[in-house]
Formats: sequence, structure tokens, C-alpha cells
Amino acid sequence: DSPVFQRYIQNPVAKVDATTEGRVSGQSVIIIIEPVVIGGTPAGYIALSVPHSAILFTERRIDGPRPLDTITYNASGDILTSKIGRDTAATRLPVDVGLQSLTTGAAQVFRGETPGGRERLYTYAPLYPGSIYALSIWLPATAEASDVSARVAVLFPALMWLASLSVAYFAVHRLVVRHIADLRQNIRAFAATRRIMAPQHDSDIPLELREVTEAFQLMTERIVRDEAEQEDSLHEKGVLLKEVHHRVKNNLQLIASITNMQVRKSRNPETKFMLRRLQDRVLGLATIHRTLYQASVLSRVRADTLITELADQMAISTLTPGSDIRRDVDIDPVNLYPDQAVPLSLLVTEALTNAMKYLGRPAGGEPWVRISLKSADDGRVTLRVVNSMGEPLNTPDLGLATGLGTQLINAFVMQLGATASSGEVDGVYVVEVSFTPSNFTPEDVAA
Repeated sequence: DSPVFQRYIQNPVAKVDATTEGRVSGQSVIIIIEPVVIGGTPAGYIALSVPHSAILFTERRIDGPRPLDTITYNASGDILTSKIGRDTAATRLPVDVGLQSLTTGAAQVFRGETPGGRERLYTYAPLYPGSIYALSIWLPATAEASDVSARVAVLFPALMWLASLSVAYFAVHRLVVRHIADLRQNIRAFAATRRIMAPQHDSDIPLELREVTEAFQLMTERIVRDEAEQEDSLHEKGVLLKEVHHRVKNNLQLIASITNMQVRKSRNPETKFMLRRLQDRVLGLATIHRTLYQASVLSRVRADTLITELADQMAISTLTPGSDIRRDVDIDPVNLYPDQAVPLSLLVTEALTNAMKYLGRPAGGEPWVRISLKSADDGRVTLRVVNSMGEPLNTPDLGLATGLGTQLINAFVMQLGATASSGEVDGVYVVEVSFTPSNFTPEDVAA
């Protein structure tokens, strides 16, 4: 039937309470309650009673105003202690503010009136949040009397804080930030221009930053040296590869010249026919190597330049001076790897030879040959060799045809991974080949 026990049953948590007559001692006591839990199950509580007469308020001797009274109370708003007297504490409390409402939030200061109509200044602060709180009561004049000292008390730590920040800033700037800024500038200069800044030998630079600066200096020197050696090596390899292509081109042109001499000395039409076809194929290969020799980047071949040169070469070798054959070339700029450029050039040679061989004069017009290389939006490239048909300009001996040109065209189409079609379309003869160029690596694109 104890009121303390009944309140604990309703809310079994740790709490602090007070009563004017303790159940055991009969004295005015403060009761501290701590729950006991065994194995996760509440088993009861321990109650510690402290007589009010045993609690001594020892004030620190400080200059300045003191509160009229200091009251402690629990989370329920029940008064625990009072410096003047617990029985009369209610006459000094603010009439419009309940103690239970002063159990949340941070410390605060406010003005209020006592039940007797006297104006007072109240200061509130939690001593043990959730259990014990304190309320001090002051005369209103106390705030005015302590205003100057309060300003000084607040201003002095602020000034000291600003002074310490200034000292720390200048110290950090002189010892760390300034040197890191110089290192950052050196890093940016090296990244942008590969320029190595002269190292700074300040006596006040910390040992760790000095080691970082020296390590960066050594790293940049090594990078510049390695890049220079790599550039020299690449330049040397490029010169050697160009020399190889130049020599191969000269040898192929020499073979073509020897073949031409043999053609002039031959009396057999079939032999002349075979040797001229062989000469055209050798010159086609020579054109490839000449293009690679003249290219600025050996890993790429300009297909438009290559095909234009092949068309000019075929015109010189097959057309007689003063012929009225019109030749149209419409080539888009296309870059190819050499492994695709070689079969493409040989395919163009065979297709142009075939077009020149079976060229015809249309009714009411001049004969013509048209070659085009176009890029589509899907990335595929289409080669078209078209010649006019009609009255034959040449009278080839059908017995000399071996079908080798068709076999070579089919082989080159297979090497390109292309699709091909040929035949008569609307009175002209068309050879059409469509293929997808190999994708260039980012290094090739950058080059």
C-alpha cells in the first residue's frame, strides 16, 4: 500500500521521489528507485532513502549575485529539495509555468511572477536528464547587475578562440599549406607542359613534406626520361617500317618493269595478256606500300587516296592516248587497317581491269567507267565499280579468259568479310562490294 510502490508499478523505471515521512525512518527523505531485472524479467526494485537533513548545500564563494533559492525536482514535477525550505517552495514558483513543463529541452532563462505577485527571474537546467532538474530563483535586478560581467565572461573566451584560430591558421599556412600549394602548382605545371619546376629548399618545411617534394621531383625526372626514350624508340621503329615499305615498293616496281619488258618481247597474245594482268596486280601491291610509306600513321591507310591512285594507275596502263573514255571517281574519306586495305586495293585492281576489258560504247554517248566508295550511317562501306555497255571497245580473245580474276575477287571479298554482287543492271555492268571496317583503338584515333 506504499504510494512509492504504487507509482513504480504504474511506471517501472528508475526515478527520484520525495516524501515528508519515510515509511521506515518517519523522516522527510528523498527516495532513489532503481529497478532490478533478472534474466530479462523485472523482479522488483531497490529503494534508497536519504534524509533531507543529511543533504548539505555548500556554495562556492564567488563574487557576484546569488540566487534566492534553488529547487530540485523530478520528471513528474515533484519537488525534491529546496535551499530555503521544501514546504514553502511552492510560494516561490512561477504561477504560469508548471515544473513538469520544465523537464524538456536545454537550459533556459525566463521571467515570471510568484503566487504573491512578485516578479522573479528564473533559470532552469537539467542535472540528470530524465530524472532530476534544477530551478534557481533570482531578483530581477540581478540580470542588470551581472550584464557587464556576463558580457566579459562571454567575450573573453570568444576573443581567446579567435586568437587561437589566428595562431593556428598562420602556423598551418606557414608550415603546411604554403608548401602544399607550391607542390600543387608544380604538379599542374608538369601535367600541362611536362615542365619540371626547380625544387624549393626552405629550412622551415616539415620533413614529411620535404620527402614528398623530393619524391615528386625524382618521379617527374624519371617520367620525362622514360617518355623521351619511348618517343625515340617509336620514332626509330617508324623510320624502319617506312624504310621497309619503301624498299618493298621499289622491288615491286622493279618486278613490274621487268614484266613490262617481257611483254614487249613476247610474240604470243596469250602470254602478253597474262603478263599484263600480272603487272597490274604487282603495281597494285606497290601502290599499297607507297601509300604506307607516305602515311603519317602506319596503322591507318586512307582508302580514298589509295583507290584514287589505283584508278589513275589503271587509266595510264590500259587507256591509249587520245581515248574518249570518261572516268568518274567519287570516294568518301575512309580509314582502314593495312590488313583490310591490301585486299581492298587488289579487289579494286581486278574490278577495274575487268571493267576496262569489257567496256562498251553506249548508243549516242561516250564510254565511261565509274568507281565510288561510300560510307553508310550504320558504319558499312560500299565499293561500286560500274562500266557502260554497248559496242565493245576491245575485242578480247575469249579463249584467253581463265576465270582467275573472278576467283581473286571472291578471295578478296572473303578476306574483307564482305558481301558482293555483280551483273548487268539497267544497261550497265555493276560490281558492288559491301563490308564493315575494323574499329580503331582509342590510341589509333588519338594518333
